[in-house]
Amino acid sequence: MSDAGSTATPVASNSSKGVTFAPSPLQSSNGGGGKNLMDASSDAEMSQDELRSTLKDVRSELAQARMDLSAEKAIRKRKEKNLVKLAKQLNTRSTTLEEQAQQLTALETRYESTKKELDELTVRHEKATRDYHAEITDQQTKQRELSRQHDGRTAELTAEHGRQAEELRRQVLQSKLDADKLRMQIAQMQMAAEPQHADRVVDRTLRESMATSSSSSRSSASSGSIVVLAAGLLLIPLLAYFASSGDAMCAPCSPGTKLDGSTFVGEAPWWAPGPSKSTVFSLLCSPRDRMRARIEWSGGSGMSKLLVVDADAEVPGSKQALLLEKKAMRATIDGQEIRATVSASGKAENISAPWRKEA
Repeated sequence: MSDAGSTATPVASNSSKGVTFAPSPLQSSNGGGGKNLMDASSDAEMSQDELRSTLKDVRSELAQARMDLSAEKAIRKRKEKNLVKLAKQLNTRSTTLEEQAQQLTALETRYESTKKELDELTVRHEKATRDYHAEITDQQTKQRELSRQHDGRTAELTAEHGRQAEELRRQVLQSKLDADKLRMQIAQMQMAAEPQHADRVVDRTLRESMATSSSSSRSSASSGSIVVLAAGLLLIPLLAYFASSGDAMCAPCSPGTKLDGSTFVGEAPWWAPGPSKSTVFSLLCSPRDRMRARIEWSGGSGMSKLLVVDADAEVPGSKQALLLEKKAMRATIDGQEIRATVSASGKAENISAPWRKEA
């Protein structure tokens, strides 16, 4: 305990007495003035229980202050740790930013270099494109000029080829006409020498002319003209020879034909080539006055069948087409009649030819 002349504030202590008194903050600030005397006088007047209560309160406040101080120290220590950690992080980030800044600078330098190279490549590409386009345009111009020259030359060659082909065709046609004239002359001489074989001469001459004319497919029209012309020229002596009998000229077989054991088929007119028989018959044989007949002889030993049918019938083999049917051993065909041997004893019958011109 201090003397009664001074005021003290109880504080907690680790001494053996348990309680010590420290100078009051108010007393220290006022330098021991009249107020301290009043407090001292009031403390003296306080009872011991009140002092204990006051001491208890002071101890509680001191404990609380110590606790607050410890908490404040812990908070400050944690904040200091956080500040150190933050400083380290800031240092690390600063280093990273510096490295990134260096990388950014390097990238900007590389970007500028790449951009410069790209610009140079673009300029070169544009120049190459212009040169290539100009070259293509020049080549196209040359190609069009060459095409025009080629087309002109082709047209000239085609025209020249056409003229030469036409000249050759005319020469070939003239040669064929000359050959047909020679054949006609030969046929006339042969028919004059052997009138009975005039049909064979005509048939052979026409076949030779047709064979020669069909050797070239390009002159088919001219070949037809040659055949018709040759046929007309050959018909002149033939018509003169058979002028006395148009029936003989329009018969299905040549006058004097003998039918015996061999089969025979003939179609009018007998002397005309197969493909032109109908046309020649309509031109020379007056189809209004006579029918174009077809004769068929079965042949063989014994009795044979003789059939004469209409060669232009719509339904071949029908009753309307049949003109004559006769069984005979032998037969001889003339221009106007048929002499048939109908028995082994030699009995003969004369039958009027169905192809005779009607009166």
